[in-house]
Amino acid sequence: MGEHERATCQRAVAKILLRSGFTSASPQAVDALEQAYSSFLHDLCARVHSYSELSLRTKANIEDVFLGLLDVGVNIDELAAYFDFSHRDPLLDPIPQAPRPRPQPLPMFEHDPFVYTDGELTKSQPAYSARNLPPFPNPHTFIASTLVGEPEIPQSQLRAKQADQSRQVEDNLTDFLTKQSRILHPSAATTQSQAHRPPDESFEDLLPVNYELAWRRRRRAASALSSGA
Repeated sequence: MGEHERATCQRAVAKILLRSGFTSASPQAVDALEQAYSSFLHDLCARVHSYSELSLRTKANIEDVFLGLLDVGVNIDELAAYFDFSHRDPLLDPIPQAPRPRPQPLPMFEHDPFVYTDGELTKSQPAYSARNLPPFPNPHTFIASTLVGEPEIPQSQLRAKQADQSRQVEDNLTDFLTKQSRILHPSAATTQSQAHRPPDESFEDLLPVNYELAWRRRRRAASALSSGA
């Protein structure tokens, strides 16, 4: 609560004490009554605001105030009688005027603390923009900056890497089939097959690494034989 609101509540509390028959009051008592009075007003305003929001309104009307007074336990009939009495005995003390708020300048982002890679800083408001428009936000919110990520790899290196990986897979498959053939086939049959094998032909050369290519070759050879017959 500001100084103006506090001074207004103190004057209202002092007027209520005078109407109740008190001729003097200690500052501590006035402060306690002022806090109770201000908390009552805050509670009442909060209830009125909640009723206005429930009715899908942004500003409260007299019906919202009526419901808020009922919530805090105020009797409307007694309140009307109090209004008649207050009009006959008005508050003669002048209410302090609220001080005018000083206009706060809008934050300008001419001096941007952010550092960019290109080293260029744009002005917050260009020359062609009207002066009544608000300034632009901080340039880092709309200026695109280069992202530092993984370095770009040429496609030639990627193709070479894929070829190396495919050759490694083929070599691993060849070694696996070689070990499996030695385990499954008897040693005698293996020795006999090696005896009929030409000396310059190895076992790895006989293994069809690319099964699809081998199947196409067999199909092409079968079609050639059928066409020749």
